[in-house]
Amino acid sequence: MQKEVHFLNGDALAAQFPKGIGGEKLICRECLVEGPVNEKELAEFFLQRSTYLDKHYGESSLEVYRTKVVAQFQQLQAAAAAGHSINLWFEDDLFCQINLWFTLSLLYEMDGKSEIYLVRPPGHTPYGFGGLNTEELTVCYKERIPISELSLWKALWEAYRLAELEQLTEVATSLEQRYSFVSRAVAAHLARFPTSTQEGRPKERLKAIVKELGTTQFGPVFQLFCQTEAIYGFGDVYVKRLFDEVIASMNKEE
Repeated sequence: MQKEVHFLNGDALAAQFPKGIGGEKLICRECLVEGPVNEKELAEFFLQRSTYLDKHYGESSLEVYRTKVVAQFQQLQAAAAAGHSINLWFEDDLFCQINLWFTLSLLYEMDGKSEIYLVRPPGHTPYGFGGLNTEELTVCYKERIPISELSLWKALWEAYRLAELEQLTEVATSLEQRYSFVSRAVAAHLARFPTSTQEGRPKERLKAIVKELGTTQFGPVFQLFCQTEAIYGFGDVYVKRLFDEVIASMNKEE
């Protein structure tokens, strides 16, 4: 018997998920926007991710990672193999988008019996489900869009995984007509890379905000960064690491 499965972009959405929407809830707890992703085999990939997250966040031993993260992906794959209807709840920011690309690459490996849908926030708040109430989230679900071209989504993930930036842009262009939000996320990703004169958009923005606010306190800097660079969707811990590197670099320049 076919059932609906909802793959949610974090525990916060699970907590506010409308009770009126039926189906099984699974949670994506990865942050593939940072850290190594180059391993091809899934077992090695998940080991690589667990090691990185444990090093930087101290809460992702392999056992915990397998239970809280890997098991959710495995259950999603099993649901797809069983032909259940899959609803992927992801926002337009880079953090969510990269997790979406990986998720779709996993679903590509299934036998294609499932109907797959993307549930996105409304246009006025593309980077957040958090501020929506039950009725608004229900509307998002009703306005879900079918996802096809899984081979292209797989190629998008592979280009990201291997840091093949030209290929990443080409695939995003191929998806542009139906999924214009992908190109915006890819552009934001490309802007992360340093040049001969700049450190990349996130660090440059942090540096500019520090100068604009005239403070090296992280709180107000992070708040303004989130407002002006919402396309990235970075969490506070990751931004704090970038912030510390920026402050250290600015101190050396003085």
